[in-house]
Amino acid sequence: MKANIPNMISYSRIVLSPIFMYLLLSGDNIYILISGLIFFIAAISDYFDGWYARKYKVVSDYGVFLDPLADKVLTTLAFVALVMLDVVPLWPVIVILFRDIFTTVLRIYAEKVGKPVITSKSAKLKTVLQMVYISAVLALFMLKSSGLFGGSPEDYDVFIYSSTVYYAMLGLTGFTVWTAIEYIYQNRKILFN
Repeated sequence: MKANIPNMISYSRIVLSPIFMYLLLSGDNIYILISGLIFFIAAISDYFDGWYARKYKVVSDYGVFLDPLADKVLTTLAFVALVMLDVVPLWPVIVILFRDIFTTVLRIYAEKVGKPVITSKSAKLKTVLQMVYISAVLALFMLKSSGLFGGSPEDYDVFIYSSTVYYAMLGLTGFTVWTAIEYIYQNRKILFN
């Protein structure tokens, strides 16, 4: 049973991702609050599946593949939702999605040739930064929907649709591209042999 728990946590992240996206896009204040909570739980679960696998020594090749895949599903659907809400432009999300598809295909190929790819520290940092960015934007949506701190929805929109959010997304996209270049360099023997 222990061997399955980290994978079950990763699977739950995949299952929660479209639910989160649907609720966020619903436009209903309560659903937006719930969507934010779902995202936070899913994002935090990324830490716990790895922690559990290491603590109880149940790390598996399948889990090593599934965990980052679940992260990619969660962050991709979150970014697509932010595009649909006009928070971020489409092109950075396409760049991030292309990078994620590339690294996933590389991982599958590397497994087939018996040279598994280990996730780099910068790639792990990229995931953390993406989740922090999405969490910050979601927190603004949640504050806007809750009305707890007063202010009109337009007051929150000033922050949600600000140049800070836009330029932070550009910085995140640049760092994501850097991790792709790093993957190519670190795995050049797999790619070019």
